[in-house]
Amino acid sequence: MRFRWKEETAEAAVLVILCTVNGRVSVMFEERNNRLNSHGGEACFAGGKADEGDGSLEHTALRETFEEIGLPEKSITIVGRLPPTPNKSGSLRVHALVGVVEQPLDVGTLSVNRDEVHRVFTLPLSHFYDPHNRELVAFRDANVQIPQYGTDKRGLRIWGLTAFLLHEFLSRIGSPENDVAPPNL
Repeated sequence: MRFRWKEETAEAAVLVILCTVNGRVSVMFEERNNRLNSHGGEACFAGGKADEGDGSLEHTALRETFEEIGLPEKSITIVGRLPPTPNKSGSLRVHALVGVVEQPLDVGTLSVNRDEVHRVFTLPLSHFYDPHNRELVAFRDANVQIPQYGTDKRGLRIWGLTAFLLHEFLSRIGSPENDVAPPNL
């Protein structure tokens, strides 16, 4: 898919975090605080805009993740990245990095910044391959359809740019036979 970029495009980085929860490989998300002016109450990946002093997009993603949910940089191993994708207006170039937390994780132990994040939640990889948990929707008013994903009984959906990035990630790893975590994840 070809994207349009504005001349003055800022950089941002997010983390697609893979972790083991209850013995299953899962993807971590945030539900943004409802009081935020931009995308309040929506599901997203941890991350944000690059600061001048970041030095790299990897540092941006790791710094923002720590600021938002308290997950230390040393607990995340970056294992890949997706092609940059613009936000809806084209003013922000979003770089999605894939990170792995190798130790089993209890999201209830994270130090969540409540000013930005309402909650952290995870979903097992198999959730995204179940047709009952996704529907195709038009992406950015284009002739392209991507899945949007249901998350839970509360009605929260993963849609828009987050769904596009998740779909790109899932299309690269293929459909797993199962989501039981190997001993080293």
